[in-house]
Amino acid sequence: MKKLLKTLKYHAIKRASTIAVVVLLCIVLVPGILLCARAGSQGQVKKTSSGYQADSLRYISGVTLKISTGGKTMEASLLENPTTREFMKRLPMKLAMGDIHRREKYAGIDRALPANVQVVKRYAIGDVSYWLGGGIAIYYDQDGKEISAGLVHLAKIQKGVEAFNHEGR
Repeated sequence: MKKLLKTLKYHAIKRASTIAVVVLLCIVLVPGILLCARAGSQGQVKKTSSGYQADSLRYISGVTLKISTGGKTMEASLLENPTTREFMKRLPMKLAMGDIHRREKYAGIDRALPANVQVVKRYAIGDVSYWLGGGIAIYYDQDGKEISAGLVHLAKIQKGVEAFNHEGR
């Protein structure tokens, strides 16, 4: 158990242009993590004009996604869905993310994630999403435009997302 927790520890970023995404497991019984997702969940996912209703999302209990950029670190609550579960299996990972439309940081990933869940075209500030074109996006600003390829929301950053609002990578 100690060895597993050590491998999941946060590794410092060497360059501000790299965003490290690391999962911190805050669960006592790690082997049961994939089976106990519904135990601490809240609410139901409801479709709205923005794609989902933030106060009714179902989150994975006891698991936090830790995201770092430019020496700042923030935590995100992971959403309960098969796409998020597959994403978690690939962590930890480092992504060199570029800026798109002054609203999001984006990086492609090697292998597609399953998207057999509700796909939406809208996002909110703080969303960490899988873009169906094959990448991960972190939304730090809102321009009101839909994402035509579609998104599956993976996590929600509650505070500190403004750290992504800078030019370039």
